[in-house]
Amino acid sequence: MKPDLESIRELHGPMIWSIAMRVTNQYTDAVDCFQDVFLEVVSDSQKGEIRDWGAYLRWLTTRRAIDTVRRRHRKHSASVLKDSHAIADPSNDLQAIEFEDLVQRVREELVHLSPAQAEAFWLVCVEQCTQSEVAESMQIERNHVGVLVYRARQHLQQQLKHLAPESFFKQAEDSQ
Repeated sequence: MKPDLESIRELHGPMIWSIAMRVTNQYTDAVDCFQDVFLEVVSDSQKGEIRDWGAYLRWLTTRRAIDTVRRRHRKHSASVLKDSHAIADPSNDLQAIEFEDLVQRVREELVHLSPAQAEAFWLVCVEQCTQSEVAESMQIERNHVGVLVYRARQHLQQQLKHLAPESFFKQAEDSQ
């Protein structure tokens, strides 16, 4: 049975757009990602029944957006939007600049993670999905999600340590 694309777009379109913008941080890349997701929905829906459209689309959008960032990185494109779509509320201009730099470096470092690590990290740490939700959408065990996120955090912490204030990584370690 074919999915009702219009109702899927109406219900999940804002979520897809939000994820695509947060990951890619570029309007044109987000548009491409949005379209790629719906093209894949059409082809994947004919392969079998999709039980949870929200989880499936969150996973698919994250995967396609990370692929887009990887392609951009390979082309050595350094252009980024000035306004951040990151989740933060810095209290002054210097903190805002430092935070934006850190967020951009995280995006750049995602390309050095395995696709599974990048997807799991983004879905758990940015999209705030539970490990169980991510495990179901990635079709892996919940414990494996934890391992992927842990390895991604370790890599990012090592690569970005020089950019963040010491308190940033202390808080990350305390939360684990």
